[in-house]
Amino acid sequence: MRRVSAPAGYGGVGRTDPAVATRSGAVLGRTEDGVHVFRGVPYAMPPRGPLRFRPPRPVEPWTGVREAVEFGPTAAQPPFALPAGLDGFYPTVDGDGCLNLNVWTADLGRYAPPFRRT
Repeated sequence: MRRVSAPAGYGGVGRTDPAVATRSGAVLGRTEDGVHVFRGVPYAMPPRGPLRFRPPRPVEPWTGVREAVEFGPTAAQPPFALPAGLDGFYPTVDGDGCLNLNVWTADLGRYAPPFRRT
C-alpha cells in the first residue's frame, strides 16, 4: 500500500486525512477517533443495463484522488426493522452503483484488501 498526497486545500487546518492508492486509483478518507475510514470505495462497475445479473466487471480506473468520505449507494432491499439500539446503523443510499466497500482500519502501514502495496 502506498500513501498519496491529499489534494491541496482539502480539509481544515491541522487535518491529516488519509489518502491511499487502490488498484483503480487513489482515495481520500477520514480519520475518526483514531481510525481511518474510507466509505463508498467502488470495486466494480455499477450493475446497469447489460451488466445487470452478470458477474461484476472491474471498475474503470480514475485519475487524481477520489473522495471516500460518504457511504456509497446500497442495493435495493425491502424495508426491515433493525433491533433496538441500532437505528441509523444501516445507512441506505439510493442509486444503482451499489458495488462499493466501506473500510475501517487503524493501521495504514499494513497490507489489507482492497488496498495494495506498490
